[in-house]
Amino acid sequence: MHEEARTRIKIMTEPEPASPPVSQVGPAVAPRKVESLEGFWSYYCDGEDEKKRSYIVVFPQSAYRTVVEHLAEDKTREHGGFLLGYETHIGPGQTPTIVIEEAVPAKFTNGTPVRLTFTTDTWRGLDEHTDRLREQGRILQRVGWYHSHPNISIFLSHWDLDVCKTFDQREYPVALVVDPVNHRGGFFVATKKVYQAHSPQGFYELPDLQVDPMMTWRNMTRQEGPQGPPTGQEGKPPVKPDVVVPTEPGGNTPLATDVRPVSQRFPIIIAVLTLLFSLGGLGVLYEKQTDLAAQLKGTQQDMASWKTTAQLLSKSAGEIDGISANVTDLRARFEQFNGPHKKPTNVSISVTPSRVDLQPSETRVFHAKVVGASSSEVQWTITPNHGTIKRNGEYKAPGSISTEEEVTVKATSVADPSKSSTAVVRLKPQARKVSEPKTEVSVRVTPDHATLAAGGKQTFTATVTGASEPGVTWSVEGDGTIQGGEYSAPPAVTEAKTVKVKATSEKDPTKYGTATVDLNPTPSATVPN
Repeated sequence: MHEEARTRIKIMTEPEPASPPVSQVGPAVAPRKVESLEGFWSYYCDGEDEKKRSYIVVFPQSAYRTVVEHLAEDKTREHGGFLLGYETHIGPGQTPTIVIEEAVPAKFTNGTPVRLTFTTDTWRGLDEHTDRLREQGRILQRVGWYHSHPNISIFLSHWDLDVCKTFDQREYPVALVVDPVNHRGGFFVATKKVYQAHSPQGFYELPDLQVDPMMTWRNMTRQEGPQGPPTGQEGKPPVKPDVVVPTEPGGNTPLATDVRPVSQRFPIIIAVLTLLFSLGGLGVLYEKQTDLAAQLKGTQQDMASWKTTAQLLSKSAGEIDGISANVTDLRARFEQFNGPHKKPTNVSISVTPSRVDLQPSETRVFHAKVVGASSSEVQWTITPNHGTIKRNGEYKAPGSISTEEEVTVKATSVADPSKSSTAVVRLKPQARKVSEPKTEVSVRVTPDHATLAAGGKQTFTATVTGASEPGVTWSVEGDGTIQGGEYSAPPAVTEAKTVKVKATSEKDPTKYGTATVDLNPTPSATVPN
């Protein structure tokens, strides 16, 4: 099967090398063009209607292994990364197909058990990685992303859907969700930019590491390929992938693993959750979860009394599983706010300035104001990726601008990623400088002389010629002070003296004008005999 699969994969940038032995086969080092699915391993998610699948996802073993090993490193919070590859069409019907070439673990992410945030440094790291691939001759597109749901069902939350919007430029954007705790996974492919958030689909496993299938997600069923069964599997029915069952610590006895649907394992618990959810909403369910846990300890003994209620509430096992997934989703959202009594607030965000014009290499700092959130932190992004933006909102235009264009600067609230605000930068080519004739700058101070007694005041005026800016800086050489052109003599003058008032051009500090002030001494008081 492996040798047959290799004959259907063409290297787009280099001639196809001779097929090595199976033991030496590794991930391809250049983009591959998949022309047929014959011999690939096909998987379907539990509950998926294969006839309604509008898109095909090809997932190589190398990318699968990268995703699984990355998400297994830390199961205490959500982690994620990016999927690189290309879009194509396969078969007589030209079925839309997403071929994943590589999975790239994301760095510098912020995560909780129920949420994941890609920071500016995360996106910058992805750009650097794709640039390195491009230097190697590998031109791969960002076809989607992946992330983990530790011990949570496989679905797309509203936070996940917000991240999916960053891939809207793709014709068939794809998202992969994996539960590394319970060994489950599934793909979501947008149809006209709309995702079926609770309906994951399977994929085709491309054997680029080994001949035998590698995928071990428990919610997947392996089936025959569309062009016939894989070599050596003729006539065999669809099977669940093999899953390594963990053993008891210090022993060899496998732990009992119940893989039945939730509705079959805990029918009474699901019935009670459904009843509470329908009567009082999630707030009642969450506030009474402690009492409910204590009451359900005797569920097995009370099976007979609860059976009738469960049968009335459960129209089918499929409906119960669906309600359970919704309850899990909503409960996770409540936990994000650290308690059942903390109500979500109305978050708003604004960006200033709203519009600026910049020329090559010019910078401008944008400011984001967040109202109604516990954190004022925002994540800055730009579209298209022309120029750079720092964490503090400082945007720098590209060093070269050939034609006028607009860049959208977006600030997204970290506390509520569904809230954002934008500003527009108009990039303009460097204007041609017109040389202006140089004119001599001069400064004249009027009046040019004054005589004052102790404590006296005199207002001077500075006239600047030959400069575009008329501003001056006033100073005094001698006793007294000056502010805004108004000179104040000292309160006491013991002897006659002359001071100099000076006005210096702000445009050309080498040019200045002066005036003089004669200070008369204070008369001595005459004491009578």
